[in-house]
Amino acid sequence: MRLKFLALIVTVIAISVSCNKSSDSSGGGGTTPTTASITALNCPTVTFNAVATAGVAYSATVTVPYSGGNAVAYLAGSSIVSTGVTGLTATLIAGTLANGTGNLSFTVAGTPSAAGIANFPVTFGGQTCSFALTVNAAGPTLPTISALACASGSFSATATVAVAYTATATVPYNGGNGIAYSAGTAITSTGVTGLTATLMAGTLASGTGNLTYNVTGTPSAVGTANFAISFGGQSCSLALPVNSAGGGPTLPSVYSKIYGATSITFDGTWVTIKCNALPDHKSAYYPTTNPLYEAFSGTTFGGGMFAQNPNTIATQSITMKIPVNPVVAATHAAPPGGVIGIALNGVPF
Repeated sequence: MRLKFLALIVTVIAISVSCNKSSDSSGGGGTTPTTASITALNCPTVTFNAVATAGVAYSATVTVPYSGGNAVAYLAGSSIVSTGVTGLTATLIAGTLANGTGNLSFTVAGTPSAAGIANFPVTFGGQTCSFALTVNAAGPTLPTISALACASGSFSATATVAVAYTATATVPYNGGNGIAYSAGTAITSTGVTGLTATLMAGTLASGTGNLTYNVTGTPSAVGTANFAISFGGQSCSLALPVNSAGGGPTLPSVYSKIYGATSITFDGTWVTIKCNALPDHKSAYYPTTNPLYEAFSGTTFGGGMFAQNPNTIATQSITMKIPVNPVVAATHAAPPGGVIGIALNGVPF
């Protein structure tokens, strides 16, 4: 009986030792962790997959690197409200930690209240840091340019009086702001009538580019068809020479450079230029109610102080007739005074 009892005790002890060894071998001397933990959270190196703009709805994913992960799964987090720039929240996406280095992912959504920095304080796995999202100022919404070069404009076809015309006009510009623009309304020609130019939709370059117009119609006469173009805060006049039909006289192309003329016609012998003498640039001599008025004071090119005379710029009716093939006169006389030429912008001198 005593031997049977001792054998039972030895069996119980052996089973107990075996169970303890089995438990030790499963965790290398410890239990399997159940709580996610990391040793470092690297907020300074976060990345966002979208750019944020003030006042514009935002949705993106942010990636936050960590190290020392313990390979435990974790649940989605609650919303973290941004500070600094408000209006955004960041929410942890559920996942499983790597056994070492990895990334946490957050969704960021909302509408930034202003330009600046939106900060999100994060606490995870025993570590804390704050990641920052830069919010840009709202960009321009209207297309603008700094210069419009009608004098350098070109047409894809030549125009002939009384013949239906269809062409593309290209007008260079500078200082574009990269904004898209819609098609324009028809611009009716002056001087030679019967034509219209319509801006085609497009997107400005950030800098130098070209506007494109569809020009259609039937020119009513030989001469120059002028189109008053206004775009992006700039204005100029685009000139299209209209030639005669049937091999008649053709206006020399050099005259099409006079974009400020109200009319240019040619009869084969004389070029007739009409203008209103209004410059297309700003001046202190325009009436103060004119959009081209600009006050001026200070030193002149000669070094003296500017003193404005009492005259103002006003519309005039100027007509010049120039022989297409001038010859030297047999006798020379002093000019009587008055207009002796015309600038490209239609201002006589």
